[in-house]
Amino acid sequence: MHPQEEFAAAGKGSEQKGPSFVTQEDVVAMLEKALSRSQEDWKYIPQPPYSSSLLQQPYPKGYETPTFVLFDGRKGSPKEHVNRFLNALGPHAGDYNLQLREFSESLTDRAYIWYTTLALGSMHSWDDLASRFCKKYFQHEERVTTTQLNNTRQKQGEDPVDFLRRF
Repeated sequence: MHPQEEFAAAGKGSEQKGPSFVTQEDVVAMLEKALSRSQEDWKYIPQPPYSSSLLQQPYPKGYETPTFVLFDGRKGSPKEHVNRFLNALGPHAGDYNLQLREFSESLTDRAYIWYTTLALGSMHSWDDLASRFCKKYFQHEERVTTTQLNNTRQKQGEDPVDFLRRF
């Protein structure tokens, strides 16, 4: 008996309906189905976290996208990044709509992925976006070692809540 016939025969007693393997015909059918989709199915529609009406507004006269310092979400201060971003905008730093539109250009890796997961219309202002970004990527400056953790003890008579705050 051929290996495929053995495999099909083994499945006959089971509750399965149809073959338990993918045939060449199945692959062809899946490809034909995928390729028959309309252009509309493949169209990307940007969904920024700010009002989509901002996408319709023209950029300020004379504005050229600056080269932004990129933030990856792994290292660096989010507050410092926001300040660098605003500095890069130069004379356009006061344009809150431009800040909302361009901020994603200063993100990469996991920080950009975080940005793309923000819900459509969830950021109503530049302050909302900057605040949420800083909360997400806040990193305490002091690095704690395992030795420090092992040596930290609750003081005699110290309230447990106070110990946790100190810890």
